Amino acid sequence: MHRVIFDGSHLRYLQTGIGQFCHQLLTCYQTLPLADFEVEALVHPRGAADVPATKLLNTWVRRYGGPARHFLFPASDLWHVTAEHRFHTPVRTRHVLLTLHGLHFLNEAFSDAQKRKKLEAVQRLVDRSDAVATISHHTLHFAQQHLNLSGKRQQVIHIGFNPTSAEPVNPGLVRGPFLFFVGSFFERKNVHVLLPLVRQYPQLSLVLAGNHNTAYGERVKSMIQEQRLDQQIILPGEISENAKVWLYQHCEAFVFPSLDEGFGIPILEALWYGKPVFTSNRASLPEVAGPFAHYWHSFEDDHIISVFEKGRQEIEEPDYGRRQKAKQYAAQFTWSNTAQHYVNLYRQLMAQS
Repeated sequence: MHRVIFDGSHLRYLQTGIGQFCHQLLTCYQTLPLADFEVEALVHPRGAADVPATKLLNTWVRRYGGPARHFLFPASDLWHVTAEHRFHTPVRTRHVLLTLHGLHFLNEAFSDAQKRKKLEAVQRLVDRSDAVATISHHTLHFAQQHLNLSGKRQQVIHIGFNPTSAEPVNPGLVRGPFLFFVGSFFERKNVHVLLPLVRQYPQLSLVLAGNHNTAYGERVKSMIQEQRLDQQIILPGEISENAKVWLYQHCEAFVFPSLDEGFGIPILEALWYGKPVFTSNRASLPEVAGPFAHYWHSFEDDHIISVFEKGRQEIEEPDYGRRQKAKQYAAQFTWSNTAQHYVNLYRQLMAQS
């Protein structure tokens, strides 16, 4: 029987996109027929409780760099490196599959030297890999521009989206109509461009959910204070799944002006809840949202407001037929499909000599 080792070390950051990627794939693997190979999860001890019923290599790969990796990890037929943040891969494996979620550091506030160093680290992972899977066509095209993928099998496998079963609970954050954003507070999330929109519509509040204890988060909070918008803009920090469901259900629209996304699961969540979506036309977002979003093509104040004003008709006069189509569209992106594509790729790689 073949042996696949799955790098689940990001499970210790379960609320992140990569943490969910690891958790959802390992969960789906339990329901798929895998008679010809077994999957073993490599995790940090802090993430062990989030591993579904599977074999568990309860250790952390970064503790064992250099020569130790030759003998501290068992031999395997395939090693799945689940993110581009890895710096070590074991020697005793026949095949390596790398999943690329994005090269976001190239669009963030790093020096040229720092970007070059990070890119070189990813290139070393690519060089060690037999195949590279990306989570969107945009991510693949961007990787092809900045990495040497020559001779590597390249495949796009969209990540999934599972509607939550959590019961909605009103977090008591806002009264009256509001717009909603959820995500991390990094420069590329670009949420500060929403402030002129809030000024333009004093009857609307804006809930910006997510960990704002970052350098960019501090900048956004300062701008909110300077522009005296603290009564309209709410920053609750990280929220529970129950609160997130309620906010999706009751918001007037979902706003997501990101500059760089490898995929963009919140877009699918908002579409599934039948909400108007306003997002940028950057990176993977048009690929994910398709024809069901209103797109910002620039971030000038007038354009931000103009696109929202045109899209307000969908808020004031809902097209329920369109919303149902959007929900059906979002429901196509399932984790079970993602897992099946990865299982097929595992088999194809292990069939090679």
